[in-house]
Amino acid sequence: FLKMVLGCFPKMNGTITINGYDVVKERQKVLAATGVISEKRIFYESEDALKNEEYFSPFYKNWDKEIYRKFLKKLDIPLSQNIGNLSKGERIKFQLAFSAAYKPALLIMDEPAAGLDPVFKTDFFKILQEFVAEYMTTILISDNVTENLAQIADYLITIENGKCSWKEII
Repeated sequence: FLKMVLGCFPKMNGTITINGYDVVKERQKVLAATGVISEKRIFYESEDALKNEEYFSPFYKNWDKEIYRKFLKKLDIPLSQNIGNLSKGERIKFQLAFSAAYKPALLIMDEPAAGLDPVFKTDFFKILQEFVAEYMTTILISDNVTENLAQIADYLITIENGKCSWKEII
């Protein structure tokens, strides 16, 4: 499903749009307006957060250095440590800081809380709520554990055996 939303399947039936852009026909515009947080996200592992900013920020026209620094500090990401040496949870937090810096219209998260310690998990979801409120970003979270999501989500969508159901949480 997440790959469909990102336009990875050019021959699918139907249409998905993000920010008015067709995810298949206007994939580059969609990717510029979409943040992705996943274990598979690629950064320079042998470089720190600031070097990764130097390498990748030119690809984002909305990049905001101050927001990036603010989130790195808020999420306790060590500036001098190589990304490859961060824990799984720290990598997720780093990706959130990175995504925040270009203020995506849609933030897709694939099991973001899986590597977070229980104490920080609550804070992490509060940070996501603040992120939505401040930047008017829609967050799409894919997760097998729905208890945490029900506390912060407006809608809960379940896809099981190809069938989709949803309920309003508000």
